[in-house]
Amino acid sequence: MTEAVTSLCEFSADEKMRIKAEQRELFLMDQAVRMKHSRAEGRAEGRAEGHADVARSMLQSKLPVADIARFTGLSEVEIKRLAAEERQ
Repeated sequence: MTEAVTSLCEFSADEKMRIKAEQRELFLMDQAVRMKHSRAEGRAEGRAEGHADVARSMLQSKLPVADIARFTGLSEVEIKRLAAEERQ
């Protein structure tokens, strides 16, 4: 334990090493934030794609656009776009 404390004190006294350690720590924190944001973005895209799949099925069943919008959370414009894509 004494060895670790001594090493830490020496490390803290070396300004260049301390700055490098701080930069590394900032990099790691920034990377963690980017990963969290990417995961959230991916989940949102997955949910949107799932809603679009449900909306396509509902369109094939000839349900009204307003009902599909209410059940899926998609806008009527998005549903009409999906319907147009299906017709192509």
